[in-house]
Parts: sequence; C-alpha cells; structure tokens
Amino acid sequence: MMKNVTFAEQTVIRSDEVLLRSRARNFLELARLLELGEKFSIVCSDFMDEFYHADKKDRQSFIDFEPPEIISSLIKDVDVVLIAGMAERFAHLYGLKVPAWVENSKYFNPIPDYCGWGEEQLSDDHKRAFQNHTPDEFSRRNLYVSENCLSRY
Repeated sequence: MMKNVTFAEQTVIRSDEVLLRSRARNFLELARLLELGEKFSIVCSDFMDEFYHADKKDRQSFIDFEPPEIISSLIKDVDVVLIAGMAERFAHLYGLKVPAWVENSKYFNPIPDYCGWGEEQLSDDHKRAFQNHTPDEFSRRNLYVSENCLSRY
C-alpha cells in the first residue's frame, strides 16, 4: 500500500476514501486508484477531465510526479508509455515544464504500437494514417494514436 507523499506541505496522494470518491490529480493518485481495483480507461479519462478543469496554476502538479513502479504491474506496457506521452503533450499544449522522468527509456516502445493494434494487423495505409496524425509526443515513443487522443467530450 502506498503511503502519503508530501511536497511543499501539500499531500500529493490523498486518502483512499477521498480518492475513491474523486478523480486522480497526478500519476501517483492514478496508480493508487489502479491498486484499488479501478479500470485504467476510466481512471485515465477521469484524470484528463480533472486536468482540463484545474486552475492553470495547478496543472503542473498533475504531471510532475513520475508514476511509481507498481503501475507497471497494473497496466499494459503500452499504457505506461501512453502516460508519459500524455504528460509531455500536456506540457507542450499548456506551457508547462516537461518533467524529466518522461525521458526514461521505459517510456518508449521498442516496436510500434498502433492504439493496441499490432503492426501486422493493419494495412500500410492505416499505419501511414496513424503515423501522419499522431502528435509528436507519442510518435517519438513509437506509439501511434489518433490526433485527438486527449480530447474529452
């Protein structure tokens, strides 16, 4: 079980009771929700919603903290890469500082991944479409997603 970590007198991981009734505000909380049995797709979507609704002054804290190692055992490797791409993309889109942790080699795919599709499962046209429309923060990680992968409706 993860314990509370503090930064500048602010708790960056809220209690389990609070987390289960709210949305993750950073990747440490996202990991904790996964440990508590929540589904990645839901936790990730909720995280994005929380980020978009946060005050501009608070957004940097969403991406500053590297996900703990436990996250690798809770989600697919490609989703770990996705998290780093999200952090870098948010930084570029919102004028935030890109956290150094996103450059760790574990946040780069050794082989191309196309939204969970294997390279052999897609036609050359489909692969080119992904490659042409994927934001740089993801494509440089060998992760090909839709250009609006961080959009919320």
